Amino acid sequence: MSLISLAMIVKNEEATLAHCLESVKSLVDEMIIVDTGSSDRTIDIAREFGAQIYHFKWCDDFAAARNESLKFCKGDWVLILDADEAIDPLDHKKIINACKNPWADAYQLFHRHYTQKMSGGIFGNSAQPNNTNYCEGKNLPFYADARAARLARMFKGLSYSSSIHETFEPSLLSQGKAIA
Repeated sequence: MSLISLAMIVKNEEATLAHCLESVKSLVDEMIIVDTGSSDRTIDIAREFGAQIYHFKWCDDFAAARNESLKFCKGDWVLILDADEAIDPLDHKKIINACKNPWADAYQLFHRHYTQKMSGGIFGNSAQPNNTNYCEGKNLPFYADARAARLARMFKGLSYSSSIHETFEPSLLSQGKAIA
């Protein structure tokens, strides 16, 4: 199987980091954590999961920090997560299959946001699909947010752009890479 690197940037994520890393520890072959100035237990938690920890002085540029994380990835593929995200075990086989039998160079992943209850708000009651397949044993409704490219084959030139709402899709497209 292709080696999968997890690449993350973090700062003061002790409340959510363990859940995130637990969700991928059997999926990824290495965990690359770039810390941008934590003052809590974030680094200790990352070490408990065997993550490789690097430091990056924050410069108000998410793309620069993400690019720093890519420098340390040794995998054929990179999975990008934020500390408040997790990969459901039901999706592990899909990700492994995408890396073993790729039909694209990068994949967009759906973000599923789980809620205890949703008020009428901007999503209204129709935003609560009756689907609990990905609720990790809990009967929680979710709504799907936009897709984002979060899994990519590593190549020279893979890089993030945009200091806010950073993305690596322009680097893929400029190299003629396929995104699915």
